Order: sequence, then structure tokens, then C-alpha cells
Amino acid sequence: MEKKQDETTYNEQQTEATAEQAETQNEQNAALEDTFKLQFMRVSADFANYKRRVEKDRTEWIVSGQKSLIMSFLPFLDDFERALEATRAAATEETAETVLKGFELIYKNLKKTFDDLGIEEIDCSKEFNPDFHEALMQIDSQEHESGQIVSVLTRGYMFKGSVVRHAKVSVAR
Repeated sequence: MEKKQDETTYNEQQTEATAEQAETQNEQNAALEDTFKLQFMRVSADFANYKRRVEKDRTEWIVSGQKSLIMSFLPFLDDFERALEATRAAATEETAETVLKGFELIYKNLKKTFDDLGIEEIDCSKEFNPDFHEALMQIDSQEHESGQIVSVLTRGYMFKGSVVRHAKVSVAR
């Protein structure tokens, strides 16, 4: 009888030990599961940040390329403006009138294309602002207060909120 009791006690101890081991194993599994979940969340967040960063870089590269393209067109626009002014001064003959109309048409089309692309001309009707204007000279002017723009030497342009080319201006002393 004692042998049965010893066996029963032994079996109970074994069952308790097995139950403790199972509980310990369950706790370890839960801890590992929490660790894996945390690692998964971190990796997911890192990947989401990576995707955002790549998209931002891609957008910046596109805008940079567009700005570069715009810069290559600006000298043509400047030349057309100078040609228009020169032709207006000599617009007494019928031929000059025809040439002037052709230049004006080309100029209007080019300006419309710039507007469609979102290229804006920098406003030069106010005071000098170094963020948008480049002062090439200072002029004594009684008609203007100090710091006001007297004349625009080369127009400036903006694209998507950033300056592509500063306006070159003369400023009153």
C-alpha cells in the first residue's frame, strides 16, 4: 500500500513539475511572441518610413529636373522680350508690324506654356527682397524710396514655391 502511495505521490509530483514546466514554457512563448510582435512593428514602421523617404526623394528629384529644364528655357524668353522691345521701337514699316505680331504670338504662347506648367513670374513691384531679387545696382531716384525696386533688368521666376531664378533689379538708394 505504501508503494502505491509513493507512486501516487511521485506521479503527483511529476504532474506538478510538468505543469510548472508547461506554465514556464507558456510564459516564455508569450514573451517571445511579444518580442516578435515588437520587432515586426519596428520593421513595419521602418519600412513605412523608408517608403515615405523614397517618395519624398523621388518628388524632389522630379522637381529638380523640372527646374533645370525651366532654367534652359529662360534665356529664350529673355531674348524674345528683348526682340519684342527692339521691334516695337522700329515698328514704323509694315514688315516690322508683321514681325512684331509674330514675336508677340510666340511670346504669348511661351508665357501660356509657362503658366500651364506652374511657372510664376516674381513680383517686382514692391520693395527689394533678397529671397526673390538680386540687386545689380543702386540708383539715386527721387521718385522711389530707399529699398524700392526702380527697374527690372531680368525677370525672375518661381516654380512650385521655390525660386528658379532671382529677378535682377536696380534698387533706389
